[in-house]
Amino acid sequence: MKIIIKGIKYYFYKQFGNILFKIETKRRIKINKINRQEKYQPIEKFREFEVLLRDIKYPNNDFNKIMSMMLGDIEQFEFIVKRYRKSWRSLKIITCQDNIYLSLNPKTKSHPCHPLEEDTQKAINVDVKSLFIFGSVLVNRLLILLSMYFPQQSGNPSRNDFKKVYNLYKWLENTSELSDLAKVFKENFLQKIKWLHSVMRFYRNYFIEHVKRGYQQGSHYDVLYDEFSLSHIKWDYGDVDNKKVEKFREEMEKRNIIISGRTGHIDSVNRYYVQRLFDNINLVPYDIMEEASAIIENVGVQSPQPEKLILELETFLTDLFDFMINEINNSDLIKYKNL
Repeated sequence: MKIIIKGIKYYFYKQFGNILFKIETKRRIKINKINRQEKYQPIEKFREFEVLLRDIKYPNNDFNKIMSMMLGDIEQFEFIVKRYRKSWRSLKIITCQDNIYLSLNPKTKSHPCHPLEEDTQKAINVDVKSLFIFGSVLVNRLLILLSMYFPQQSGNPSRNDFKKVYNLYKWLENTSELSDLAKVFKENFLQKIKWLHSVMRFYRNYFIEHVKRGYQQGSHYDVLYDEFSLSHIKWDYGDVDNKKVEKFREEMEKRNIIISGRTGHIDSVNRYYVQRLFDNINLVPYDIMEEASAIIENVGVQSPQPEKLILELETFLTDLFDFMINEINNSDLIKYKNL
C-alpha cells in the first residue's frame, strides 16, 4: 500500500510539480512585496541622516563605524518587535479557541492545554526581556553617536556625560548655561531621557544584573487588553515601607504634584501609589528623583507594557535622528566636512 501511495505522489508531482512551484513562487513574491512596503520609521530616518554623512571625514572613520553598528542594532530591535507581536497574536488565537471550547462545554472543569500555549508564553517572556536588552543597547549606542556630535565647548556635555543615560540626564537637569545646540536638545529630549533612564534602571537592577531575589519576580498576562508586564514585588512589605511611601507622598503634594491613589487598606493604597509613581516618573522633580527610584525598587512595581516601551524607543530614535539632521551644521561633525 505504501509503495502505491508513494508512486501516486511521484506521478502527481511529476505532472503538476512545476505548476505548483510557480504558484507558490508568486505567492511568496507577493508576501515579500507587502513586507518591503512596510517601512520601519527609525531605519528611514537613519538612512536620511546617513546621506548627510557622505562628506564627513571623521578621524579614524569612527563615526561611520558606530553608524554601521547602529543600523544593525535598529534592525535587530525591529526583528524583536515583530516577533513579539507575532507571538502575542498567536496567544490571542489560542485563548480564543480555549474560550470557544469552554462555551461549548460550560460544565467542564478543565480542558486539554493547547500544544503551542506553553511555548508561545515562553516566547513572549523572552521577547519582552529582549526588548529591554536591545533597547538598552540602542540607547547606549546613541549616546556614543551624540558624544561625537556635540562640539566640545562651554555649554555642551563632556564626553563623560555620555557614558550613561543617567549622566546625561543629570547634566541636562543641573546645567544652567547651555549652548544653543544643548538648549534645543534639552527642550526635545529631557523628558524622554528621564523616562528611559528610570525604566531601564528598574529592569537592569531586578532582571539582568542584580537578581538577588528571584522569587520576587513574576509576569502578568491579560490577553483581552494586550497587556503583559514583568514585575518585582516585595513580599515582606510592612509598616516601615508604608511610612517611607507616606513621607514621600507628602513631599510630592507639598510641591502640588498629586498622583491619584485609591481607597482601601493602607498597604494596597501605598503599593498602588508607588506603581502610579513609576507610571508617571516624569512628574518627579530632579532633586528627589533618587529617593523616588529607591522607593520604587524597594516596594516593587510592574514594568511598562511592551508596546509602551516600543513606542518610546522608536519615538526616541526617530526624533533623535531628526534632531541630528536639522542641527548638523551646528554639530562637531561640521569640522570634518570635505576634509
